[in-house]
Amino acid sequence: MFLEALRARDATKLSRADYERAARELEIDEWEVIGAVAKVEAERGAYGPDGLPTVLFERHKFKEFTAGAHDGAHPDLSNRAAGGYGDGKHATAWTRLKRAYALDGEAALRATSWGQFQMMGFNHHMTGHSDAHALVAFLAESEANQLAVFMQYVRFNGLIEALRKHNWRAFAAGYNGPGYERGEYHIKMEREYRRLKGT
Repeated sequence: MFLEALRARDATKLSRADYERAARELEIDEWEVIGAVAKVEAERGAYGPDGLPTVLFERHKFKEFTAGAHDGAHPDLSNRAAGGYGDGKHATAWTRLKRAYALDGEAALRATSWGQFQMMGFNHHMTGHSDAHALVAFLAESEANQLAVFMQYVRFNGLIEALRKHNWRAFAAGYNGPGYERGEYHIKMEREYRRLKGT
């Protein structure tokens, strides 16, 4: 099964050196801005204790990608209202994803955020992948791949300058979407950046 095969082929964790290299490639002076994003997006890390990537299934996106076909039978999986995350545990998130995948595999992958940088599957076209299956398979292989996809995404969406200038609002709006304020992503990222800088 596709989902069960999503295990890391390289268990190497991202290090400060990796963030420094990424910052150089993006022509950003401080690795801490990337480190802050990584920490806020997936505080528990890139993978769960079972070796599967950290995920968050979004039921409102699943509804969008399936035109509401499963609203009636599965309102906890297909609903115009975001949420329904349950206890927030890794196993719970994966249970929801697996149920959605059984209904519509590609839509379920597109409606889920993946790994250390919580990249949404529907962003596959921004990162050089033909569909969500291809993107997710790549993300699952390693934390290095997850960082590479993050870099592709910020380039594609013109978010490098926001990171350079510590414009956390602009970055969060482009990375987390128009509802970023509800999750206080801009506040959390700035706070984590300052922690990493020791200020």
